[in-house]
Amino acid sequence: MAASSQQTELPLLVETWTKEQVNYWLTEVIKVDKTYADKLLEEHVSGEELVFYQTKYLQELGIKHGPAVKIIACLEKLKKKQELYSSDHSHTEATVSNSVDKEKIKRAPPSQTKNIPLSEMPICTSSKETEPNDPKPSGINVKVAEEEKHMRKSGSLHPSCSLHPFDQDSASHRYIQNYTLPPETGPGNLTDPVHEHKLLAGRDDMNEIKLKFNKEVFRFAAGCMNSRTNGTIHFGIADSKDSKHAHAQIIGVSVKEKDTIIDHFNQGIKSYFEEHTDNAKACIRQPRFVEVLCPDTTLSGKYVIEVDVVPSHSIVQGKLFFTLDEDMKKGKAISLFIRDGAATRDLCKNPNLKVFHKELTQIIAKDDRRKEAEEKKEKRPESKGMSNHGGKLKNLLTCGGSSMDDYDYFIIVTNKSHPEQLQHLQFMKILKNFCVLDFDPDSKGKGFYQKFEDDQIPFYKPSEFLNQSNQKSWVFCNGRNDLDTESDPPLQPSDWLIQRAKEVQKMIDFLCKPTTLTKGRFLVIFLLLSTVETMNDPIFDTFMSFYRNLAGTENTLSICTSDSSFQKWRDHIQCRCGHDISQQCVYDLELSEINGTIIKLAQNKQNAQRLLLPSAQGSLVILENDDKNCMTSLDVLCENECENEFDEEFKIKTESEFYRGGTVKWWNFYFSEQPGAKPFIKRDKYSELKKCIKSQTKKPKSNCVVVKLFHHPGCGGTTMAMHVMWNLRKEFRCAVLKDNIVSKENVAQDVANLIKCGKSEHSSKTPVLLLVEDSEETKNALELQQSLTKITTETIVILNCIRTTTPKDRHKKSVDPSVFITAKLSKKEESAFKSKLEELEERNYFTTESFYSLMIMKNNFHQKYVEKVATNILKDFRVESKQAKLFFILALRNSRFVEPHVPSSFCEDFLGIKIALFGRESVLQNMEPYSCLLTEFENGGFKAIRFVHPHLGTECLKQLYKHHSIEDIIFGIICGKVR
Repeated sequence: MAASSQQTELPLLVETWTKEQVNYWLTEVIKVDKTYADKLLEEHVSGEELVFYQTKYLQELGIKHGPAVKIIACLEKLKKKQELYSSDHSHTEATVSNSVDKEKIKRAPPSQTKNIPLSEMPICTSSKETEPNDPKPSGINVKVAEEEKHMRKSGSLHPSCSLHPFDQDSASHRYIQNYTLPPETGPGNLTDPVHEHKLLAGRDDMNEIKLKFNKEVFRFAAGCMNSRTNGTIHFGIADSKDSKHAHAQIIGVSVKEKDTIIDHFNQGIKSYFEEHTDNAKACIRQPRFVEVLCPDTTLSGKYVIEVDVVPSHSIVQGKLFFTLDEDMKKGKAISLFIRDGAATRDLCKNPNLKVFHKELTQIIAKDDRRKEAEEKKEKRPESKGMSNHGGKLKNLLTCGGSSMDDYDYFIIVTNKSHPEQLQHLQFMKILKNFCVLDFDPDSKGKGFYQKFEDDQIPFYKPSEFLNQSNQKSWVFCNGRNDLDTESDPPLQPSDWLIQRAKEVQKMIDFLCKPTTLTKGRFLVIFLLLSTVETMNDPIFDTFMSFYRNLAGTENTLSICTSDSSFQKWRDHIQCRCGHDISQQCVYDLELSEINGTIIKLAQNKQNAQRLLLPSAQGSLVILENDDKNCMTSLDVLCENECENEFDEEFKIKTESEFYRGGTVKWWNFYFSEQPGAKPFIKRDKYSELKKCIKSQTKKPKSNCVVVKLFHHPGCGGTTMAMHVMWNLRKEFRCAVLKDNIVSKENVAQDVANLIKCGKSEHSSKTPVLLLVEDSEETKNALELQQSLTKITTETIVILNCIRTTTPKDRHKKSVDPSVFITAKLSKKEESAFKSKLEELEERNYFTTESFYSLMIMKNNFHQKYVEKVATNILKDFRVESKQAKLFFILALRNSRFVEPHVPSSFCEDFLGIKIALFGRESVLQNMEPYSCLLTEFENGGFKAIRFVHPHLGTECLKQLYKHHSIEDIIFGIICGKVR
C-alpha cells in the first residue's frame, strides 16, 4: 500500500497524471489540506489541466490564498525538475545510444529483445552513430542508469493503462502486462472510488489463494463501507510492499478455476459480516476477472481480479460493519476497518478508548456526506445520452444523406477484440467492398476474422497484399498466433516499429494512391475494440500513415467502444498532430448500437431481414429472434417494421380487410407512408394523445405511468392508439399486450427483457410504450403497473385503451392522464374519411361497397346507413340453417358480452367443418351470405370471428328480434347441439 514517503511513485511527466495522482501528490507529497485537494478531484483536474493552473484559478475554487500559492510554487519546482532531467537526458543520447549494438538488436528475435534493460537500449535513433571510445561507463552514463532505475521503481518508465469502468460491465476492457495502473488512493469525495493493490503472487495452492483473497477483499470492503466511500481492490497488481516491481505494475494472476474463487467468496461473506451479511452483499459486487494481455496483444492467460464496493447511503446509514476474520474465530477477535489515506486500518487495535469512540462518531458523521455526494453525482450532467452520436454516426457514414452509397470502399482498421463483442459485428457482412487491417494476432483463430471464416474472405500479410478493390480482403498487420511456425509472429510495439511498420506503410501508400482508390470515394474506419493505451501502439502508427497520405482526417472515422478509450485516442492524436478528432469520432454508443445503426443504413427491401429496436441517441440495436420469441406475451413493434418486400396482391388484401372492418395492422400505416399514397387519417385527438404520452417521460412521478384512452366501441380508438404508437416507434420501444389473461409477472418480465435488448446493465435505456386494451375499466393496467415497478426502474408508459359507453364521463373522473374519443366525427374528420373513400374508389381493384367500417365512419355513424345494410343482408334469413344460427350467436354476443368475438374453433365445430386432405374451408367461406358482415382476426394467439363493426351487430340483433321468433332460434340451436 502507498505511504506518504512514496512521492517518487508518480510518473515523471505531470501532464500524464490522472486526477487521482494529482490528489495523491497534493495530499501525500506536498501535504496540502485534504479538503482543498478534494476540490480539484471533484472538478476532475488531471495533470493535463493542472499544468495550466494559476493561483487565481485555485482561489476561484474556494482554496485559500496560502495553500493556493504553495500548490503553484511546488508545481513550478516540479516543472523545472522535469525540464532539467529532459535536458540531461538529451545531452547523453549519443553516448547511451552507442552502448548497445543496435544491429544486433535488430537481428535478434523478439524473445531475445524483450528483456534488454532500458538503460542499455538506445534512447533515440541518430543519423550518425560512432563507436564508443571508452568501454568503461562514464559518469554521465552512470547518472542516466541511476535515473532510469529510480524511474523504473516509481513506475515512470511503464506506460499506464486505463482503469476498468467502476461498477460496470465492460467485458472488452483488458489490461496490458507490465503497464501500470494509477496509484493507491484514499477517500476523496466518497463517490470517486479509492483503490488498493495486491500482488497475490507466489501462491500456487488454490486454498491459500481463496483464503488470502477473501481476507483482503472483506477487509478492504469493510473499510470502504465504514468510511462510506466507493472503492475497488485489484489483485495481480504490484503494491508498495513488492520490491521486484514498480508500484501499481500490472502482473496478473493465473486462475484456472474462476468458479471456485467466486463460490468461496460468496460463502465467506456470512462468516465475516454475520448479522450484516445482507447489507454487505448489497454493497460488495461480485469478483470481476479482467484479462491481461502480453505487450504484443496476445493472451497471457492471466487476470487482474477486481472487486468493487458501493456503500449506498440507504444501506450503510447508521451502521458499523465489524468483521470476524476466519483465522481469528477461535479467539473471537473482532475488527472494525476504515480507510485511512491509501491504507486500511483496524480501529479495534487502538487501545485508547477515548480515541476509539471519537472515530466511531466520525464514521456515523460521514452518513450525511455520503448522501450529499450521491445527490450531487445524480445531478451532475453526464455526457452519455446528452449528445446525438446515433445521428452523428449516420451523418459520417452517409455524408449527411440517407444511405452509404457515397462510398465505394471501406478500409476497416481494428485491434484486439473480445468474444462478447463478436456478436455485434454483423454490420461487416452487409458492407460493400472492404479491406480489414487487423492488428489482433488471435483474430483468425478465435477473434474477428474467425467470425467471418464461412465467408472465405481472402487474407494476406502486409507484404503480400495486392489491391482487391472489387472484393473483400483481410490483412493481418501484427502476425498470427494460430500458426504452428514462427513465420509470422506477433510483435510487441517496439519490435513492430522496427520490423513490420515499413511493410504496413507501403501498403497504405498503395491504397491511398489515386490510381488505386479515388479520394473521397473511400472511408477509413478505425474500429477500436480495445483501448489504445500508448502512442507507440502499431494501430496509432497506422493512423499516422493514413493521416499523412490523406492530408488530415477528412476521410476517416474513429469508433471507440467507451468514453475512456476515446479520451486516450483523442489525446494521442492531439498530442502528435495538434488536431482534435472529436468531430470524426463516435464514442458514446455501445457496440450493439453501432451495429444496429449501420445495418439500418445498409439495408434495403431485399436484405431487410434484421429487426431493429430504437436505442440511445438516435441509434438502433438488433432484436434477435431468440429474444423476440422469449417475449411471448408481447407483439413487439420494431423501428423498421414492414420494411421488407411485399407483392401488390398482399397490399390489396391487407387494405381491403382493414376498410371492411378488420383489425388494423402495422402494414396499413406503412402503406399510407409510401410515395403516391395519401396519409393515414388522424382523428382530432391524435395529437393530444401523442403529446400526452411524450410528456410522461419528462420528470415523471413514477417510472411506470398509465395514460388512458377512453372510446366508444367501433369509433377507431384502438386504431388511433396504434397509429400514435407507430409514429413513436423511433422514440419508444413499443409493444402491444397480446392477451390480458397472461400473468402480470410474466408480462412485466417480458417488458424488462424488451428494455434490456442490446443494452448493457448500466447504459441509458430507451423508454417503453406498452398498449393494453380493456373492454371496461378493470384493474389490469393497475396490476401490471405494480408488477412493472417491482421489476424495473426504467421509464414505461402504459397506454390503456378502454372501450366504454361513456368515454367523456370516464375521462372527467380519471385520476390518470387521459384522452377520449366518441362515435361522432368533426367536420374535418368527416371530410378526411370522404377523401379516403374517393381515393380508394379511384383504384379499380377495390370494391368499396363492402368497406362497411369505412362507410360507417364516412357517414358519421349515421343509423340509417347501418339499418339499410342490416336489412339488405337479413332479407332472406332462414332460421333453420346452421349459418343463420351461428350468425344469431355472433349478433347476441356482440350486443350482450364485453368480448364480442367467438373463437374460430367453436365456429368450425358448430358448422361441421372438417379437415380435408388439402386443408380446410374457412368459417367465412361457410357463412355466406352473412360473411360480408364478419371478419376473422388474431386474438391472444388464436383466431376469432366477430362483426366488422359493433353497430352492425347491434342492428342485426334488433331486426332479428323484430322479425323472427327468438325462442325458435334458441330452441333450434339447443336441439342441434343435442343431436
